[in-house]
Amino acid sequence: GSIINDAELTLASNKVIAASNITNNGVFNGAAANLIGNITNEGTLKFNVVSSTTATSAISGTGDVQATANTTFGGTNTYTGDTLIKGATLTIAGQNNISTDSDILFANATNSSILEITAAGTLSNLLKGQTATDNVNVQNDAALTLNTAIGEAADFHKYKEEIN
Repeated sequence: GSIINDAELTLASNKVIAASNITNNGVFNGAAANLIGNITNEGTLKFNVVSSTTATSAISGTGDVQATANTTFGGTNTYTGDTLIKGATLTIAGQNNISTDSDILFANATNSSILEITAAGTLSNLLKGQTATDNVNVQNDAALTLNTAIGEAADFHKYKEEIN
């Protein structure tokens, strides 16, 4: 079946929505792993609940994605809205986990905002701070080619090991 959210929906970490098609026209709050099915996002997906499970659902649409809790994407995502990382780590294996049409924004918080890429490859997204004082932090232990511009940011950091 299908599920459509036109309002604000918040799920606890142990609750799951499973459907063949999930459409978000509003605001979703929860863990990425809470959603199982093809996701069309025309609103905002706020992944603000920590989950140790990889999100394997594919995300499409023009809406934005926000990671304010550690999140791992495993699906092939084609959404074109912005990706905001704030005080969390967004982990992807490579470019197929995040659309090249999505700008990746980093916002300073108590914890560092980090994009962790676990495989070798190329990343073609615009990387920038949400403001001029925000740092862009990329963690990668393998060979990584950045085929992109670094937008407004206080500093750009590439790390081989975990940072806090």
